[in-house]
Amino acid sequence: MFQEGLSLHSYATSALAGGFVLEIVDPVLLGDDVKERCLISLLKIGVKCSSEAPQDRMDIDLTLYK
Repeated sequence: MFQEGLSLHSYATSALAGGFVLEIVDPVLLGDDVKERCLISLLKIGVKCSSEAPQDRMDIDLTLYK
């Protein structure tokens, strides 16, 4: 449970900035071959897609990738 204005978005942003991504991921998801670089990429995508302002979110128009 987050308190004092904290949100999942701000928590993930802090983890990225502070370099403690592995500490916020559920240990059940972490295996022996987990690549921190991949987790960081996924977290960055999640943070970008969950920006409060729509204009700050990623463009997910799949027609751009055809």
